[in-house]
Amino acid sequence: MPDLPGPVKMRQLMVWAVQKAIHGNRKKAVLEPVSEVLLQGLLKNELETSWYTRPACTGQSGDKKPSKHPQNIELIDTITQVRQYLSMYTESVFLNLIIGL
Repeated sequence: MPDLPGPVKMRQLMVWAVQKAIHGNRKKAVLEPVSEVLLQGLLKNELETSWYTRPACTGQSGDKKPSKHPQNIELIDTITQVRQYLSMYTESVFLNLIIGL
């Protein structure tokens, strides 16, 4: 038996949760009308549970870049410094080899 796709599993989980809430709650008068509408919508496929068909995000959160962590900035600066020192060292060693010949 093949494994069901995620949205179908989500629908089954939601149906189970609503049924459990209906039968396990003492305040049925408040919960029952809402949960019955929700349950019928899920069973008749009137409520979409698939995350594959949802619209693309157009919010402000996608517009800004995340800020860099201070430790990462410090690390990048340190790496740049080490590369500069390494470059200067290799140049001086190379020049000493050329002059020493």
